Amino acid sequence: LLLLIVTSEELGSASTDNAQVTVYKKSIGEGSNKITYFVADVYVTSASEIKAAFADGEFGKNIKDSVFSMAVENNALFAINGDFYGNSERSIVIRNGIKYRDDVNDADVCVLFTDGTMQTYSPSEYDSDAVIAKGAWQAWNFGPALLDGSGNVLETFNTTKYLNSSNPRSAIGCVSAGHYIFVTVDGRNEGYSKGATLSELAAIMSDEGCMSAFNLDGGKSAMMYFNNSIVNAPDGGGRDLSDDGLPGAPGRRRRGGLSHGIHPALPLPGPADGRGEHPPGPRLRGGGGGAHRRRLLHPSPRPLCPGDRLRGQRPDARPGQRPHPSAHDPHAG
Repeated sequence: LLLLIVTSEELGSASTDNAQVTVYKKSIGEGSNKITYFVADVYVTSASEIKAAFADGEFGKNIKDSVFSMAVENNALFAINGDFYGNSERSIVIRNGIKYRDDVNDADVCVLFTDGTMQTYSPSEYDSDAVIAKGAWQAWNFGPALLDGSGNVLETFNTTKYLNSSNPRSAIGCVSAGHYIFVTVDGRNEGYSKGATLSELAAIMSDEGCMSAFNLDGGKSAMMYFNNSIVNAPDGGGRDLSDDGLPGAPGRRRRGGLSHGIHPALPLPGPADGRGEHPPGPRLRGGGGGAHRRRLLHPSPRPLCPGDRLRGQRPDARPGQRPHPSAHDPHAG
């Protein structure tokens, strides 16, 4: 029996009335086998607090921005990269209750529902009408799924041997409705962090108490933002992405749109708004312990209905408004 000692340092905590985020820096192993990773422990009162954002506020192909910029423009306190949907011609894309794309490919799908539960699907298991009827709030299409829904590491993953090698990683996991774990693993830096195989990432998510978990885009995309900075050390300095995400109270929007990925949308303290006033900031705590844990109290607004045709529609579109032009552009994604 091999026991690995996990070292842990709390980097800080923040909360609003609807969400709490505590971020930790952790490591296991030593020398060339050392893995350094960052964990965001998130509690929300409603699944609608788990927001997603598109680069430049638009759904489409080859639209990219940095995780840092997307987080700042959405006044997010915490953010992590998403599934890089814009790099694919076919995928499942549901963001903030809106269906943008419904083309099943050969990758697993992760769905966050309005009741706060999260479920992963193989391509053959995924049924668009069924997940929409159940109340799909977010859907990411990258993977693979890491856990079996009961906290156990899967024996096999829907991927190739090459992709299961040690790499920088990001993942989302669900402990229970309203309690989520986000992880970013640094890599390709021997002595600091070698990166994680999918098996190692799955073991980390299980150790964090997740029942289900899902691998997101990794490599240079693996980035975590908290409290106005990128907290990890992205490979090569990171890269611009099509999406990322945020949990918490909705942040103020600039340029009239959302960025994309996974973020608790906690407003940043400090920056003045257009009237020269400072919006209320979240409560920050730098010390450990005392986290106020909240149960999911209510679902988000009306979920999608089977048969909804909303592909390409902007998040702020009014009922009956024409879809965004990118929906008709074969190069837009």
